Amino acid sequence: MSDFAKRATKVKENIMTILEEFPETRNDDKLLMLRYWELCDDVDMKEDFEKTFLASATSPESIRRARQLLQSKGLFLPTDEEVIRKRRLLQEEHRQHYRAQ
Repeated sequence: MSDFAKRATKVKENIMTILEEFPETRNDDKLLMLRYWELCDDVDMKEDFEKTFLASATSPESIRRARQLLQSKGLFLPTDEEVIRKRRLLQEEHRQHYRAQ
């Protein structure tokens, strides 16, 4: 397994743990990212955030994609009805856009 694949697997495992332990992160990618960086990357949210963030934080896109992949499989779905509604609308817009091409 390549280093990239190992890192991607680890990110997905970490996301699963956070989504399970902190249900509020299922509704808010920003909160999910903060929890990920704090718990998994040891980014100090108080002292010298920018320096530690730039040096060691996992990419926001990697975190978002891992959450999206898990939720697309029916795992750790959002708990907020408004978030569910907005994501369904966006998903339908994407389908229509790519169908038209």
